[in-house]
Order: sequence, then C-alpha cells, then structure tokens
Amino acid sequence: MVPLQRAVEALCPSFFYGWIVVILVGFGMSCAAPGHSFFFLNFVDSFIEDVGIPRTTVATLWSTCLLCAACTAPIGGNIVDRVGPHRVLMAVSVPFCLAVAALGRVQSAPQLFAAIFIVRALGPGWINIAFNKIFNGWWEKKRGRAASLLGVFHNCSLLFVPATRAVIDAVGWRAAYSLFAVICAGTLAFVVLNVRDRADLLGLVPDGDGSRSWHGNSSGSSATGKPSPKPRTPHKLPPCHRVFCAACRTAFFPVYLVVSFTMEVAWGGLNFHINEIFAETGLTSADVSLSYTIMTAAVRAPCV
Repeated sequence: MVPLQRAVEALCPSFFYGWIVVILVGFGMSCAAPGHSFFFLNFVDSFIEDVGIPRTTVATLWSTCLLCAACTAPIGGNIVDRVGPHRVLMAVSVPFCLAVAALGRVQSAPQLFAAIFIVRALGPGWINIAFNKIFNGWWEKKRGRAASLLGVFHNCSLLFVPATRAVIDAVGWRAAYSLFAVICAGTLAFVVLNVRDRADLLGLVPDGDGSRSWHGNSSGSSATGKPSPKPRTPHKLPPCHRVFCAACRTAFFPVYLVVSFTMEVAWGGLNFHINEIFAETGLTSADVSLSYTIMTAAVRAPCV
C-alpha cells in the first residue's frame, strides 16, 4: 500500500483509489508540457534574441527533434511492456528534468538540439507512454469515464501557456526553465511514489468492482462478507505486427497518415510564427498566450 492510498482509505474506506490514480496520471502527463509546442513557443523569441539562433534554424531544430524523438517511441513502448511503466518512470524522470533545466543554459544550436531531443523523447514520448500504460492497468469497463476525467487535465495543461509567459516576464527565460524543471521533478516524484502499474499490485480490482482485494483475504471473502471475485483471465491480444499489417491494408490508414502529418506541419508552423503574426497586428506576447489558451480550450472542450 502506497502512502497516499493509506491516507485515502483512512478518510474514506469505500472510495476506489483508481480515481486518485487518474488524477495523479493527469498531473504526471502534464509534466511533459516542456516537450510540447504550446510550451516551447513561449521561448522561441528568447532563443533568437539572447542565443542568436535564427528563427528558421530554431524551427528546423524543433521539427528535426520531433522526428528523431518519434523514432524512439517504439523503443520506449517495448521497454515499458518489458520492465513495466513504473520502473521506466523512475529511470527517465531525472534525465528529463535535467534536460528541461539544460534548456535554460543553452549557448548554441547543437546544445539546443540535444536538449530539445531529450525533453521531447522522454516527455511526450516515454513518460506519456508509461502513464498511459498505468492508466490502462487500473481501468477496464469504466475506462471511457475515467478517460474523460483525464481529458480535463489535458485541457488544464493549456494553462501552462499564460503561466509560462508570466514566469518569463517575472524571472527571465533561463530561470523559468530551471523553475519548471524543479516543479516537474517534485510532481513526478510524488506521482511515482503513489502509483503502481496495475490495480492488483495494491490489492485492488480494476474499476473498483467487487472486493477491495484479490489476495488480502485468505478466507476468499471480502470485508463485506461477499465472496472475492476471481482474477479474470486477460484477453490475449494479437501481436503488434499483425495489428499494424492489418491497419496498413485498410484504405483509411494512408488517408489518416496524410491528414495527421499535414495538420501537425501546419500546427507546428503556426506555433513558431504566431508571435510574428500577432505582432503585425499590434498585439503582445501576452495576448498571444491568452488567445492561444482560449482558442485551444474551445476546440478541445467538446472532446472531453
């Protein structure tokens, strides 16, 4: 039993700890914000003005890092499946936070490329994969309901945009990266301490169905006197290569790839030039951050 679970059960013994796990996973995935475009766009002008890297070079480095980091995602997924997401999180959290802090110390384009690559690969890549795996280990029948709550945290991460701009204006962009690295380190440490790969590892059942524990009662009955449910045999999934091959044979798959690629390219280009576009209309960076948050929240709110 983890410390937070012990506290929750002391306050409300009937409350399913899986809902707390959803909140913790949401906070953990929000820590990957420094690897996303909506966070990085606040620092583009700083890299251009203070480090002396042209805007085109910054955009090229970011796009190249995104492509290279995407190539590491299958490796991260295989490692998560092999050793478990909790161990992966313990291994990559420290390098990720150090890379975030290093972004505030870059002095050249190669240093910027290395820092962005590590942050992008470990943050939106490996860390998010690990947290998704943990989420799936706690929810089965009610996964859609729990995912809607997780979507709220995804939208709340958009608050990083105006918050980041405010921090940069207050302490400077270099100190801002160090501050966010400390925040991410503390958040990830708390989350990793209080989550486990699956519900049964903490003596619980996915979705909170039936007894509190499969193994905690030797008499085979729960605390309420009802028989404990037997562990369900997991459904054997087909190998990943079979799923991928089946997807490639569908007519929709290449259309999906083209549309997704086009949207990502357009969105990435807009992120890097949105400050210039707004500047031509007489608006400030604060206006950019606020409008970005409102626009994106309005688009994504129906998806929650």
